[in-house]
Amino acid sequence: MNRLDEWRRDQQEHAAQMLPQEELFTEEVPMTLNRRWCWYIAPAQDPKEHGGFVPSLVREDEPGHRPMTGDPAKLQTPWIWGNTLTEAQEIARQQNERLGITDDDAADIVASSMRKPR
Repeated sequence: MNRLDEWRRDQQEHAAQMLPQEELFTEEVPMTLNRRWCWYIAPAQDPKEHGGFVPSLVREDEPGHRPMTGDPAKLQTPWIWGNTLTEAQEIARQQNERLGITDDDAADIVASSMRKPR
């Protein structure tokens, strides 16, 4: 098993603990409540806090983002998608592409989450 396959398996195991499986890793354009979503790496995060860069789930037209930091009370650990910002952003780009989300789509989704008041 190569590193990417190993990473995908680990992420799917984490996803099963955090969100309903049907919301994650589908081969079609992801929709949640008729809204697209994407993966985003917040560049301002401190990678030392969790041991690397943690991805966030961003839903179209919903304010904010949901970092995949896990819940220690449920024995969930943070998702780490790279030790460098570049590495983590590339993994997020690949995962978004796998979901049918282009770089432009992801930028639009992230921007829409910043326009909405909390």
